[in-house]
Amino acid sequence: MSHDLVAIHVPNRSEQALAVQEVLTKNGAAIKTRLGLHDAEHNSGVIVLELLPERATAEFITDFQKELTAVGAEVQHVFFTH
Repeated sequence: MSHDLVAIHVPNRSEQALAVQEVLTKNGAAIKTRLGLHDAEHNSGVIVLELLPERATAEFITDFQKELTAVGAEVQHVFFTH
């Protein structure tokens, strides 16, 4: 059993939210769980995703991170196994 998590920081929600959402929609078949946290005071947000194990290949995660950083998001990948 494993858990692939992707944390996405959107530093400027008003300018980046649409582009980030488009990347998430494009890759939606790989997303099992999504949690969005926003900070209206600072116009930023964090999105935490749990990816489906069968879709979360190293190639997918690398490409996904590149797509998100290309639209200005900061991305971290965390992997747990047990």
